[in-house]
Amino acid sequence: RSAGDCPRARCISLHGCNVEPQVRCRSLLATVPDMTSLDFGFSEVTADKVSAGMDKALEQAQQILEDLVAPQEPRTFENTMVPLDQIADVLSRANASHAFMGYVHPEKEVRSAAKTAEEKLETFGVEMVFRDDLNAAIKEYASTEEAEGLEGEKARLVEFTLRDLRHAGHD
Repeated sequence: RSAGDCPRARCISLHGCNVEPQVRCRSLLATVPDMTSLDFGFSEVTADKVSAGMDKALEQAQQILEDLVAPQEPRTFENTMVPLDQIADVLSRANASHAFMGYVHPEKEVRSAAKTAEEKLETFGVEMVFRDDLNAAIKEYASTEEAEGLEGEKARLVEFTLRDLRHAGHD
């Protein structure tokens, strides 16, 4: 068979269509959009925008964290575990849009600002996991009937979060 004979729309020669391993199916090439005309705004990135963007993201993550560790009655998955996921989302987006520029931007000033931003992001994450009030909030939730009745992904999230906190030195 030739590359154009593959019946699968996204064949990359892994499913056994006998296409040469070095050859990608034409059908794959036909499904990949032309990205050259897209403008993601990276050409407008400045060192100030990187710094300000990271500071804003860390401020947002800090506020979510403060709300999470504040006393809650009762502790629920929604007010205890969901905020952790929200923090992870904020930090992930900040990493992708600001810290990542330290690896790819053509201007040294932007790369330097992005590396500094990345250090701030990493510091926030490390300090967060060592917070006793976060540990207390997660343990408080984990001891509730709701948490004990969790199954699947939610139960696994609680289990892994408790494990991560133990690995950080919490009992």
